[in-house]
Amino acid sequence: MSDAVVQKRKFSRLPIEAHSVIISTSRLTIRPWTFDDLEAFFAVYGDPKVMEPLLATAIGSLEEARERMAKNFQTAKSYPPGLGFWAIERTQDARVVGSLILKPLPQDTRVEVGWHLGSAYWGNGYATEAGGAALRYGFETRGLEEIFAIVRAENEKSLAVCDRIGLKFLELTDRYHDLTLRLYGLTRDEWNISCSQSP
Repeated sequence: MSDAVVQKRKFSRLPIEAHSVIISTSRLTIRPWTFDDLEAFFAVYGDPKVMEPLLATAIGSLEEARERMAKNFQTAKSYPPGLGFWAIERTQDARVVGSLILKPLPQDTRVEVGWHLGSAYWGNGYATEAGGAALRYGFETRGLEEIFAIVRAENEKSLAVCDRIGLKFLELTDRYHDLTLRLYGLTRDEWNISCSQSP
C-alpha cells in the first residue's frame, strides 16, 4: 500500500472545493481541478493513448476541454462530501500528471476509485501511489465501508494497479456503461488487516 499522509480536516462541514489539498503522498499532491489547469486537463484527455482504454474519444480542443471540465465540476456537486474528481500533481515541480477519482459508481451508491494518467507519465508508479492513497483516505478519513473499481479486461495497466493496491477481483459485471467489466473491491476490514500485515 502507498505510504500516504492524509490531510486531517472536517470534510463533512465544508465543501470539497474549500480545500486546497485533499491527499498528499511522498511524491504527489491530490487537489481539486481548476480552470487554471485547463492545458494539463487537455494534455490528459486529449491524448488518444489515455482515452482508448476508456472507449472514449480524445478531446479535440481547449474549448472542448473547458466544457468538459465545467461539466465535471457540475457533476461533482452531486457527490457525497469528501468525494470527487481531482488533479494528481507531482509535488516536486507542481506538474499535473493525471486525475484521481473517488466517486459513486453510475446509478449506484457504492464508491469507486479510478485514475487517469497522462501517457507521458506512465511507468513511474504514480497511479499505484495515488490509488493506494485514495484507499487510505476513503477508509481512514471518509470512513467508507467498501471501495470498488471497474476496469475493462483489456486494460492491463489498470488491472495491474488494482492488484498492486490490494483490490480483489469480485466478478464480471455488465451493470455499468453498457459494458462487461471486471469489478474489484475491498472492505475496510480487509484494508485494516492488510495494513497490519505490512512491514
